[in-house]
Amino acid sequence: MGAARPVGLRLIAGFKFVKAAVLIVAGVGALRLLSPERAAWTREGLDVLSRDLHHRLVGRLAGRAFELMELTTSQQFGRFGAGAFLFAALYVVQGVGLAQARRWAEFLTVAAALVPRNV
Repeated sequence: MGAARPVGLRLIAGFKFVKAAVLIVAGVGALRLLSPERAAWTREGLDVLSRDLHHRLVGRLAGRAFELMELTTSQQFGRFGAGAFLFAALYVVQGVGLAQARRWAEFLTVAAALVPRNV
């Protein structure tokens, strides 16, 4: 039974690393949208994709993303980027601790799950 615990913890740690990587990419993307030129270029691309008649799902997702970009300010993109990096750091710490089967990482993972994400 002792061998099952580290395997499970390593799987959870891997998932934490994947979540951290996704958040880092999202944070970099959000910070790149602080540039007005890049934001305009992204809006144009989303507008073109939203009109794609051959790929309905892509068109709907791009249309929704375009609508959200129109409602979002550069300050909000900055906040999103900073928040994404903070959560990525938390997931990396959790992942490292869980990969090493540390008890504090288990507690941190449970405690972090109890904190509301919309604070």
